[in-house]
Amino acid sequence: MLGALVCIGMLASCAVQPPAKSTAAAPAVMPSAASSSTPSPSSEPPVAAAPAPVVVTPATIQTAQRQATAAIELLEAGNEEQASAELQRAVQNDPNNKLAQSLLRQIQVDPVATLGREHFIYRVQAGESISRIAQRFLGDVHQFYILARYNDLKVPKQLQSGQMIKVPGKAPPASTANAVPVGPKPSPAANATPASAVTPVPVQSSAVSTAPTTDPAKLGEQERAAKVTASTKAARAAYARQDLVSAIRHWDSVLDLDPVNSNAKIERQRAVDLKAKLDKLK
Repeated sequence: MLGALVCIGMLASCAVQPPAKSTAAAPAVMPSAASSSTPSPSSEPPVAAAPAPVVVTPATIQTAQRQATAAIELLEAGNEEQASAELQRAVQNDPNNKLAQSLLRQIQVDPVATLGREHFIYRVQAGESISRIAQRFLGDVHQFYILARYNDLKVPKQLQSGQMIKVPGKAPPASTANAVPVGPKPSPAANATPASAVTPVPVQSSAVSTAPTTDPAKLGEQERAAKVTASTKAARAAYARQDLVSAIRHWDSVLDLDPVNSNAKIERQRAVDLKAKLDKLK
């Protein structure tokens, strides 16, 4: 009887004892779970490479200037989208191209916020362009496009004589606001000394000319204006093809004929500055 009770007790102790494998299996799983939560070095995202620096050379500077000059013609014709693409390429070729930067800014900014709401009304004179008006009142011939946008002119080169436009800023004195056209200078005869102030000089009757009374000063002014126009076109064409020496020479010719021509002074200086910049890179 006692032996039977001992056997029953041994069987009961075996039934409540937990299996040996269940306690050993738990810690074996934990290291593998922890290791799987830690990302491996190979799973890290690749580091983006820094963009290559822009290498500016004389060739890229010339290319950028040609692109900026081409953009001017596109803007004058109202092709803003094409001009913007051309200017972006110019800035990529030469990040320091001030002309391209200025024109891009004129495309992107709000013209009223930039130039101000205060303005006066100006009547366009014969022979004036939006560029010449920009030079006269804004001080920069290449500010033509923001002035065109200020007036909602879709095609700036179609500005007409007699057209009324808004010019930002305060109106100049009435004597110069609209009465003085930006055109050929007055004939020297207009500033001549009055006849009453000149002492008459007796001449022989045989010396009196019988030729038709033609104003030689007026003819000279017309000829001078034609030469100024021709030299201006030649200078701009030379600048566009990056023949800076010829461009400067043609601007010198313009200034010899018309020493107060502000456009010629500005564009000549621009050619001189670009030539100096290219010479430093050689």
